[in-house]
Amino acid sequence: MVTRFPDPVAEMVKYLSGASLGVPVASQVPNPSPSTFVVVGQTGGDSLDPAHEMATLSIQVWSDVSEAETNSLARDIAAYIRSLPVCLECNVPYSFPVPRSDKFRQQMTARIILRPERI
Repeated sequence: MVTRFPDPVAEMVKYLSGASLGVPVASQVPNPSPSTFVVVGQTGGDSLDPAHEMATLSIQVWSDVSEAETNSLARDIAAYIRSLPVCLECNVPYSFPVPRSDKFRQQMTARIILRPERI
């Protein structure tokens, strides 16, 4: 039997896209960018043992509507992530300004556990 670990970014994009957030979720900044959107990226990870990997993800909420809306959506997303059984931790969203831009941005990091899948 051959196994591999799933792509943690793709898994989180899929999960958040199905969470009824009402905004696009992607692994890159969309072009053209909508008014509000979410970007998921992987910032690190570790192989814990043959049956478990830990991935560290960065989740950014971008919006040109308001700082309050950006913060509210980021906190909703953090709650969704924390509800996952595979979530080890999800920190409190914090302001992460976009240089030379009118967009507001909030960021959080999350650590999740992955199990291999048969290929």
